[in-house]
Amino acid sequence: MKIVFFVNDAFDIQPSQTTYLFIKETLVQKNEVWISSVPRTTNEYVIQSHKASIKNSNDFFITPETIPLDLMKHIDIIWIRTNPNRDLENFHSHLQLLDLLEKISNNGKIVINKPQGLKKFIDKSYLLELPECTIPKTRLAKNHKEFLAQLKQFSGKVVCKPLAGTRGQGVVCFDTSNPPSHIEFPLLIQEFIHTETHGDQRIYLLNGKPFESEGKVLIIHRRPPHGDFRSNLHLGGSPEKTILNKSQLETINHIEDILSENGIFQAGIDMMENKIIEINVFAPGGVFPANCLYGQNFEIKLFNLTLQTLHKTK
Repeated sequence: MKIVFFVNDAFDIQPSQTTYLFIKETLVQKNEVWISSVPRTTNEYVIQSHKASIKNSNDFFITPETIPLDLMKHIDIIWIRTNPNRDLENFHSHLQLLDLLEKISNNGKIVINKPQGLKKFIDKSYLLELPECTIPKTRLAKNHKEFLAQLKQFSGKVVCKPLAGTRGQGVVCFDTSNPPSHIEFPLLIQEFIHTETHGDQRIYLLNGKPFESEGKVLIIHRRPPHGDFRSNLHLGGSPEKTILNKSQLETINHIEDILSENGIFQAGIDMMENKIIEINVFAPGGVFPANCLYGQNFEIKLFNLTLQTLHKTK
């Protein structure tokens, strides 16, 4: 098969990233692989792409020159592993790419995840459309006046998150009795969840269900670094083994159809207790630390099941 991966930057893919593991596994299984950065302009279905080749069982290399690639004629599967919120300066280019890939998807090409769904989940406001029982109390504030009004619905600590952001950037926690004087809008206000274990859980979903291999669910507990409430690994959070509990599974069951209806085949959800605090749909991660914790190569079965299921449902 011929598979193209869309990423923010073709030459900034690190071995610890889930995207890297998927590309490597695609090559190991002797598929033809192309890697494309988000194009600044698009010319119908033709994009500039780099050819990827296997170097050894643990690495691959990418040709420095770009080659015109017709997505409709030359490619079997398009795998979107971009993240617009880590590339805000080129946000419009990401939207243009999603529009293009939506046309291609509508013409019958396999695209993971569906561009139509990705556009709905492009910022954190999607949380407001989830069943109320699945999320902590959450409100949207578009300006300072709305912010002060919405804060009155909370007591104690809250967490504020910019609608566009990733890896914990711009996320703040404070007591409603002492709100910050400077904060960027629009943003979400979320009830602060106190947990005995400190931190959150990243759970990888495949087709709306927790993914597991050899009886091990792909889930990690992320413990925040000392002095911080944010548990993002890029901010110094520590991954630990954990288990999926019954109440978390019940919450996930509530959103399975929502993800399916929007063509979100792979997702990484972040949970505290039994509440969803975020859903990552563009380039969900967590596979590398999970491999280290559980002695697995989750990406192998994840890759195989992804392709098997999508070919059946095409």
